[in-house]
Amino acid sequence: MKRSEQLKKLSWEHHDALKFARRIRKGMNNGTTPERIARYVIFIVETLLQPHFKLEEESLIKRLSSAQAQDIVVTQVVADHREFNRLVGAMKGRGRRSWAAPGVLYRSAEKSCKVGRAAILPLL
Repeated sequence: MKRSEQLKKLSWEHHDALKFARRIRKGMNNGTTPERIARYVIFIVETLLQPHFKLEEESLIKRLSSAQAQDIVVTQVVADHREFNRLVGAMKGRGRRSWAAPGVLYRSAEKSCKVGRAAILPLL
């Protein structure tokens, strides 16, 4: 699908987030320590994904009509953003008990990126 110049960066960020999710899975499969994966996840979410979430929510979703903004896919994307932030908070605050969170985050990232890219960007 051809994207406008203004949306190309967001589209590429979705692609990068899918690569991020795959790196989590690869690390988990290769026996990378949970601590290392958690540090990687926290860094990527805080430096790359949270600014992306903010831009999507404050610039894109607010431009949708009220009917579009209430669409189940759009509300799911916003809920996914909240879940990412919750999981990172769990990884930061709970130590060993949160080491399962990267696996949950990986599955959520993969699903969310595909949905956001396929459903929200075409609405604009």
